[in-house]
Amino acid sequence: MICTDAELVNKVCNGDMDAFSVLISKYSNAVYGVAYGKLGDFHIAQDIAQEVFVKTYRKLPNLKEPEKLASWLYAVTTRECIKHLIRS
Repeated sequence: MICTDAELVNKVCNGDMDAFSVLISKYSNAVYGVAYGKLGDFHIAQDIAQEVFVKTYRKLPNLKEPEKLASWLYAVTTRECIKHLIRS
């Protein structure tokens, strides 16, 4: 059975780590692609993607519209890239 993003978010918030693995598998290339596109460095983009998923896991219960997960991940990734550029 294929779950929607909202269903997966709900499962993760209820402690289902397999559901989080599904979300990572589904969005890891997109998150990495956004980071690489903004930063142009393979290794830094990988680090940013990892940080995005750590933050996602911590903040997922606060997501008010789970059906908008993809756009939220894009925003989190963009903010992480900006933070990296400011620190550099």
